Amino acid sequence: MTGSQAADLSRASMMIGLGRHADAARLLTTLLASSPDSTRGWCLLARAQLGAGRHAEAVTAAARASALDPADDWPCRLASTALLGLHRTGAAVTAAARGRQLAPHFWRPHVCLAQAAAADGQLRLAAEAAQAALAIAPDQADVHVTAGKVALCQGNVSLARQHQETALSIEPGHSGAVNELGRISLHGGDPAAAAGHFLTAARMAPGNGVFGRNTELALGRLAPCWRPGCARRRAPCSRPGTRYSLPDWQSPPAAS
Repeated sequence: MTGSQAADLSRASMMIGLGRHADAARLLTTLLASSPDSTRGWCLLARAQLGAGRHAEAVTAAARASALDPADDWPCRLASTALLGLHRTGAAVTAAARGRQLAPHFWRPHVCLAQAAAADGQLRLAAEAAQAALAIAPDQADVHVTAGKVALCQGNVSLARQHQETALSIEPGHSGAVNELGRISLHGGDPAAAAGHFLTAARMAPGNGVFGRNTELALGRLAPCWRPGCARRRAPCSRPGTRYSLPDWQSPPAAS
């Protein structure tokens, strides 16, 4: 790879960090046409496609990266995240487990597996993976965010809140942790507080469509409920299932 191509990879990585996913994908597609053996290039393309919501394309890019370097855990994590976006949770668990086998002493594969397992309903595996990540990297905000997600899935609201607050003490600008506080508030039947958290997360990360969608759903939940038979017809209704159930309130995965 030439110096200019290496510079393009760095530029693409910066674009992804700035939320310019479509621009990064175009740059990387051009680069990979002339340098198709770049594992990092395919991984960055997968990240760009994930950011743009093109999950199927992200799976394809991650597969190309994995074929080039089967010993690298990054393509496995990217594939798992993309498969979650396609609601293929079982396949996401398989990809994440492969990544953990390749890098068992690195915290990110454990976080990835915890997320995939929780989405697939394998809460025991999710908790085990989250605890492994905490043991390796208790100072990483993403680790606490994921541990909090798993705790919420298990119904342990106080532990879920504790983990999100710890994440914010480590990284005050962590929009994912703020979003999780919104989901915790929703779980407790407080859509007004949830809306405040979701709106804050959306302002912190304006390029993240999940936070914007959660804000819209929360504000909709605060509108009068006209469902026949609802005891709170002229007041904001937080009864589960009246407008949206908890799974509708999305929780983006940690960065892969």
